[in-house]
This record gives sequence, C-alpha cells and structure tokens, in this order.
Amino acid sequence: MEGGAVRGPVLVLLLAALVLVPSAAAQPWELCGSTSGNYSNGSAYEVNLFQLITELRANASSSPSLFASGSVGAGANAVYGVLICGGDISASYCFDCGTSAGRDVQRMCNRTRDAALCYNQCYVRVSGTDFLASANNSGELGLISGTNVSAGVDVAAYDRAVTALLNATARYAVENSTRLFATGQLVGLDPKIPNIWSMAQCAADLSPAQCRRCLDDLLAQWFNGTSGFDPNGDGARIAGSRCTLRSELGEKFYTGSPMVKLQRNGQPASPAPALPPSTDVSPGTVKGKHISVGKLLGIMLPVVFVAAVVSITLCMWNVRKKRRYQRSKLAHRTHTVEDFESIKSTLLSLSSLQVATNNFNESNKLGEGGFGAVYKVWRHWSEGTIEEIIDDSLGRNYSEAEVLKCINIGLMCLQQNPVDRPTMSEITLMLDDDATSSLPPVARPTFFWDGSSGYSGSTVSVSHPSAR
Repeated sequence: MEGGAVRGPVLVLLLAALVLVPSAAAQPWELCGSTSGNYSNGSAYEVNLFQLITELRANASSSPSLFASGSVGAGANAVYGVLICGGDISASYCFDCGTSAGRDVQRMCNRTRDAALCYNQCYVRVSGTDFLASANNSGELGLISGTNVSAGVDVAAYDRAVTALLNATARYAVENSTRLFATGQLVGLDPKIPNIWSMAQCAADLSPAQCRRCLDDLLAQWFNGTSGFDPNGDGARIAGSRCTLRSELGEKFYTGSPMVKLQRNGQPASPAPALPPSTDVSPGTVKGKHISVGKLLGIMLPVVFVAAVVSITLCMWNVRKKRRYQRSKLAHRTHTVEDFESIKSTLLSLSSLQVATNNFNESNKLGEGGFGAVYKVWRHWSEGTIEEIIDDSLGRNYSEAEVLKCINIGLMCLQQNPVDRPTMSEITLMLDDDATSSLPPVARPTFFWDGSSGYSGSTVSVSHPSAR
C-alpha cells in the first residue's frame, strides 16, 4: 500500500479493530521522534502503521515469548515496529497492551513517524526507519519515580544493593530464561527498606550474548550521572526497543515469585528456616517427616505400574482360559437340529451369502446336496479374483473380510475327504473368530465350475447330514 490517500472506510475498520478491548494502562510514557517528520491523516503510512500494530498485537499475544516485530509497506510508506510484553503477564494482557498502543500512538506523539510508548505491561515502538536491523537499544525512555529513600538510609549501601540485584537479575534473564526475562528481590538491606524489586528483559530475537551486552549498557548508565537517576531515588527504569531494566521499592510491580532473591550482602538469600518437627502425621508426611511430591510419585508410580501389569495379565489369562473351555465344550457337544438352525440363522448372514453367490445367481450354482445348493467359487478363489463374483450393485457396501471368511469355510466344507471337512463346532469357532489369517488353506473342492466345459472334478462322495 504505497502513495496517496486511502479511502476512509479502510482506515475506520483498522481503527475499530484496535479499540475493541479495554486499555491495558491509563497513561503510557512516550518518546516521540522530533526529527522523523509527521504523517497525514488518511495517508498510506497511517494505514500501514495501524495494520502493523494490529499484526504485532496478534503475533505477540500468540507467541510463547510474548514478543513480535515486523514491517508493513515499502519505500517512504514502510513502517517498522516491535511489541515486547512483560514475561510475567498473560497473553490476554499482552493483547490489551497492543490495543492501547494502537489507540494512544497518534494522541501521544501527534502523528510523528517515530514513536515509542512504554506501559507497565509492554513496550511498543513504530518508526519509518528500520531500527530492527540493529541490536542497539534505540528508542530508550528513562523513567524515575520522583521520590527518594527514607532519611537515615545508607545511600551508598543502597546503591550497591540495587546494582548487585540488577546485575543478578540480568544474568538470570540471559542464562536461565527462554523469554530472556527475569525478576528479582533483595531483602534485609535496612528496616526502612524491607524489599528492593527488579526486572530485566530483552527482545526475544536477540542472542543471549546480545542481550547481556544490552543490559550491561543499561546498568552502566544507572548511577553514572548521565541517566539523570538520583542515587537516593527509590525507583528507576530504562526501557528500549531491545532491552529494559527496572528497580523499585515499595510494592512488588510484577506478578509471580521473584526468580532471583538476594540478601543485603548481595548473596543469594538463605532458604527459610525449617519448622520444628511435628508429632502429627499429615498427608505427605511419614512419622512427622515431610515427603516431597517427587518422592511420593517415585514410590507410588512403580507400585501402580506393577499392579496394572498384574491385573492385565490375569485378565488376559482368564479370557484365554474361557476360550479354551468353550472350544473344548463345543468339540465334545452332540449337536441337534436346533443347533444347526441357530448357527444357520445367526452366524451366516444372508447379505454375506448374497455377496458370495452374486445374489444366488444360477450361473454360480454347482449342484445340490443334503444341505441345499452349492455355488462356484474355486477358480476365482485360486486366482484371487473373488470380486468378479460379487454383485456390482453392492459397490463396496459389504465386509470383504467376512465374505472371504465365509468362502474359505465353504470351500473347506466341499473337500473330497470327509475327514478334511470341519465339524459344525469348528465352523462355529471359525465364524466367531475375527481373524481370517488363522483359517487353514484349502485344496480344490470335489467339483467346481471352470467356466467353459461345465462341471469338472473327480469322483464325488456323497455325505449325509450327521453330527459333524
């Protein structure tokens, strides 16, 4: 989107998208570029600026690092920007802070092309120059609280404590945080200063080494006279497009527990003194001794695992035992006419027989015996072309495995030697079994239809229905 003015409705839509969520802060601190020039209302630069802030807001709030940078447009209408949300806030707060930036950027800087806004939750900068190409912390805002520490406090000791805390916080952000973010606390410096709070953060696109250099540069400015920070001031912050450093007294300004905690001498704070042993046994303790969650899990998980394995093993053994019992019972059972009727009606579905015989087509009929008509399938079975005898009107609306199983069992029943034919109890078991690979291979049946010369086969033996 380059050159010229853009129609009003487009700009209105972009502005509306930025004011749907309440402001993340009532009043930002601003840094407006005095030499960058201004853009006009409705210009392509303005449209690109609002589009960029909208994209930065969406990308930062959906990123694990709560950070986004980018550009929109080209040439004189190109806009570059960055949004850095505090590592201690939620994605929704980050989204809200981006919304506030879109609403405040014109009001605070009167349409200057280079504008930086600092909120308690985030830092936003947009510019017509590509500041993202450098690791320099351009767009810095130096903020001071305006109040001093209480009278009687050793100011030199206070400054040393602040420096030690900021240095430890910066080191933690670089070495221990995937977001290049850390918070800190120093305790016990003075009864009048129970706590000093700190925060250090870098843009997520910096390397750890670049982040450390950026924070060291800010720390060097703290009390050197060039930053304007009063040595006895109770709070200060330097926020820029690449890194931010902050210290405060009074109430904690970040959420969550401090990642770094120091004592008055600058050393890591000692752990809280242990409570005297209790004679009461409570959950998570054994004979009054505390057991950590990790230890409890280490004890319980193996026991639960072993119990689960034993239970599954017993269950599988019981199922296999029942199956063997059922097979043995069926093998020794004397079948009645009712049994055959039951098997015929419940195990051999009509739809499967219709598929296998092409809807009982006469061209597939081999002959008739004691159990009714027999249909041809051997040639197609041996050549692997079973699908040629299936009625085309069925499409694929049938179970191929069920059809193959029924044909396989049927061919077993047509074996020349009666000994090779399965008993009804064996047929029942085979039909109950879901697997088809377990069925034995079959030889060519007593007679079959070869498609050209009529019936073909060897001497036919006639078997009468019996208990087999």
